Amino acid sequence: ILTAFLAFLSISITYSQVSINPTSIGINTDESAAGVSLHIKDNFESIRLDGSSPFLSFYNGTDYRGYLYMSGDHMYLYNRKNGNLLFGTNNNTKLTIGASGDVGIGTTVPEQRLHVAEGTLPSANFHSNSIAGFEKGSGNGYLSILTGSSTERGLLFGDENATDRGGIIFNNGANPNGFQFRTNGNNIRLTIDNVGDVGIGQNNPTRPLDIKSRNGGDEYGIRLERSGSSINWELSVFEGNFNFFYNGGVTPVATIATNGTYTGSDRRLKEDIQPYKKVIDLIKKLEIKTYRYKNDDLDQKSTLGLIAQDIAPVFPEIVRVAPNRNGDSYYSIDYSKTGVIALKGIQELQMTISVLQNENSNLKEKVNDLENENQLLWKELDKIKIQINYPEK
Repeated sequence: ILTAFLAFLSISITYSQVSINPTSIGINTDESAAGVSLHIKDNFESIRLDGSSPFLSFYNGTDYRGYLYMSGDHMYLYNRKNGNLLFGTNNNTKLTIGASGDVGIGTTVPEQRLHVAEGTLPSANFHSNSIAGFEKGSGNGYLSILTGSSTERGLLFGDENATDRGGIIFNNGANPNGFQFRTNGNNIRLTIDNVGDVGIGQNNPTRPLDIKSRNGGDEYGIRLERSGSSINWELSVFEGNFNFFYNGGVTPVATIATNGTYTGSDRRLKEDIQPYKKVIDLIKKLEIKTYRYKNDDLDQKSTLGLIAQDIAPVFPEIVRVAPNRNGDSYYSIDYSKTGVIALKGIQELQMTISVLQNENSNLKEKVNDLENENQLLWKELDKIKIQINYPEK
């Protein structure tokens, strides 16, 4: 091959286009650069590999190390050994393809299938199942997706059966400059509009938090559960009313309707039903006070009510003692039950009134009897007077 190549070169020597030195060859140059085996000087196509599958190989004298070749319409650049493929600019490596196929941009030791780095961190700590990782040594880091102002942009999540099981979408036509979060067939589940209103099940929220039940049903809207406890409360719009459910119960413990507030009181919900004690004398012990709360504004007017510590010894059933967030115990009153106590007091008063009415009726009868007796006595007295004044002869 070398003999044929030199024979080809000998044709052009007469035109002073090829210079041959002991360790280098120059084409279109009288003197090849130092340390360069083949020096071609040209402003256009310098080397052409012609054929159906031409290739340029890299060889170390005993083995192929890599090659660049064309096959049909495809071009291949291969490193045949267990090493990296490196690309660089400004005499620095900018892109690395590792032996396992991981691609690094800005790093020569990619830790993910795609690893983009600007600067270095002590440890990237990527998740073991990540397929792409991005790190920035200092300052803030962002992923930017730019499209035209009238188009949407986002992330879609799919699987082997569907390309869009879910997604995060920005600037959808129905929600300009807002976010949509989608699941289960790419259906919208949560919306944040361009003023910050959040819709759950509601694609066009009109309040800071707008929750709509699924399929127009009566499902619970909000569930609140304290960490470390299985106790929970649920809130919902049920049967057209606002309801509170306790610990998974199916019957609301409280309901707010347009015509009032209701609490569960069905006999079927209760046990150990007993009559209550007499309250008339106890009610006399209740002192209604006026006061202001310490946390009220100074211009807040006084209100009136009861003091829980005063009520606890008298009606302990309506007083609750519970810790606040600091662990300090505080008293509170169920004011709704004061009406029940008042009702019991009215019933007792009514019984007293009934007794007094009966006694009064009996007294009236006695008075009437005495008046009748008095009338009879007056009549007898009149007869006696007549006999005295007009004795019979």
